[in-house]
Amino acid sequence: MSAEAVASISSVYSMQAQVFTLHSTAIISEASIKKFGLESTPLFNTPGGGNARIYAPDGRLLTTDLPATEEGIVLADLDLDWVMRERAFLDNAGHLGKPEVLWLGRDSGVKRAVREEKA
Repeated sequence: MSAEAVASISSVYSMQAQVFTLHSTAIISEASIKKFGLESTPLFNTPGGGNARIYAPDGRLLTTDLPATEEGIVLADLDLDWVMRERAFLDNAGHLGKPEVLWLGRDSGVKRAVREEKA
């Protein structure tokens, strides 16, 4: 999976869960590739892989990307009220979670393949 695809998944996760997402991946160096004999494998055969980022509850990227081959630290100021604002805007467990709208139950009665319509 590409770094862009992984980053997109983290952004979408932030929006769906309405949380800050601290996304971090490890880097692999040329020395590690040679040490583990990965030169001819389909994955991990080129240096890089770094993709440290921080996403806001609305999926917005809050940090500047580091080069994929360099270790570093990404920092962002996190306003925790942002989470509450997003949850108020998109209430995943609110109005759709009301029992009169969405109900999960079990009907143990026999279900016939052919049913007669009542007039």
